[in-house]
Amino acid sequence: GYARFEKYIVDELCGAKYSTGFGGLTSNIPVKIATWLALHDILKADHPGVTFVYGNTIDVTEHAGSNYAVCTAELIPFIVTEQIYKTGAAMLLVPAEEKTKVPNKEEIKDIFMVGEIAKAKAKDYEKMLDFSYINEMRSLLVDKGNQFYENIKRGLPELGVDITDPVQTTLALRRLGAAKLEQLFHPGERDSSLPNGISPFVPTELMRMSVEAKDNALKEVYAEQLADVVRGRKIVVGSTDWHAFALYVISSVFEELGAKVINGGVDLDPEEVLELAAEAATPYIIMTTHNGSCLDYGTHLMEVAKQRNQQVEVFMGGRLNAIVEGSTEPIDVSDRLIK
Repeated sequence: GYARFEKYIVDELCGAKYSTGFGGLTSNIPVKIATWLALHDILKADHPGVTFVYGNTIDVTEHAGSNYAVCTAELIPFIVTEQIYKTGAAMLLVPAEEKTKVPNKEEIKDIFMVGEIAKAKAKDYEKMLDFSYINEMRSLLVDKGNQFYENIKRGLPELGVDITDPVQTTLALRRLGAAKLEQLFHPGERDSSLPNGISPFVPTELMRMSVEAKDNALKEVYAEQLADVVRGRKIVVGSTDWHAFALYVISSVFEELGAKVINGGVDLDPEEVLELAAEAATPYIIMTTHNGSCLDYGTHLMEVAKQRNQQVEVFMGGRLNAIVEGSTEPIDVSDRLIK
């Protein structure tokens, strides 16, 4: 539904041609294929609506060898799907070392060689795979996705958004964010125990993993008898990029522990984070980050805070690495962040 609304902005309001890609945060293979085919149905045009399907990034481990199995497990059925349905999408493979570092040229080449072998063997599987379950899920996603689209298109004007203006509409989506958009317009039933309070029509592995991570973190806190440490404190939480599920875990844990959480959402600039902290009159900031961005982000945040004479205590987690002077690959920069 969201993709269809983006297509409306790009195609109808801007006169361009829309296509999208997805897949890195989806590990269940039938769900991933059903989502891909549903997007193909909803976005169908004179060009591919789905440009690429990204490889699984949530089942990979720090053991590079096992990650080749993660890749090929989904790659062969994906190739078979494309051979049958001819969507025009490309497979974007995840290098085996990407869990621990930014891959180099040789590592990228290696995973594409795996793709070449998988392509050669995929034809053998075509008669072995039954798509009936996938196509049932595909139809459900198309139906509910179209409902979501109609809800957004009807609801934004009620919030004062001129949906004939592409800039205003895009800015409204950006400021609302995915979580708020779902809370307002998702056609599913509400369940406060789940991310964004929505009961999904097709649950994903990442959602299950996120709920488990939240529950496990709370168990550890209670076991260490630390539950009251943050009670009543105001804490700003946010993500340096578009990765949202770690943000869900962090905010959910602290809310349950009685903290007053100010959730700034995803893709926050350091200036935005500091503004939220200033408005809430709190020094406490927690940021989740991804590969390679933490050092520049953290340095800039602290420099701006110093310029503003704003006292902050910043906690940053995630993949704390960066490419530093004298290095051609990312290294752990936790010590530099502390300094």
